[in-house]
Amino acid sequence: MVRIEINLNNKTSYLLIVFSVLAITTGFVIAFGGSNPQVLGHSGKEITGLFGEWEERDLNEIYNAETDGFVICYGYASDYVIYSDESSEPLTIRARTISGGGAYNYWIMSPIRKGEHWKVTKNGKVGADGTKPTCYWLPVGS
Repeated sequence: MVRIEINLNNKTSYLLIVFSVLAITTGFVIAFGGSNPQVLGHSGKEITGLFGEWEERDLNEIYNAETDGFVICYGYASDYVIYSDESSEPLTIRARTISGGGAYNYWIMSPIRKGEHWKVTKNGKVGADGTKPTCYWLPVGS
């Protein structure tokens, strides 16, 4: 059996990462000739209006996703859970934060598919300054 050991210090690791990123970037530039790649027959300059308008949403409410989208929440010292599935009472946990007991601000995000139901729950208190948690729905497309 052959055993290979590689010992990297911080400087060596940093240089390895920098050169890897440089090599990958150079590969993309060569592959695409320095122009935007085609996505489903369209260039990057043609793809606009990907996201809809931000919509504020309430905690502990069940919503039906009329389009694909993202749910994003932030707040103070919180245990957030995002549930989503095709059931009208979603039970599948898609994302979760767990507070460490300190005075920290948390944020959480999860993609949601069109047609799924979703809700966000939160345990914990409002911020020390009285701020309440905030949730948004960001639809993809229209």
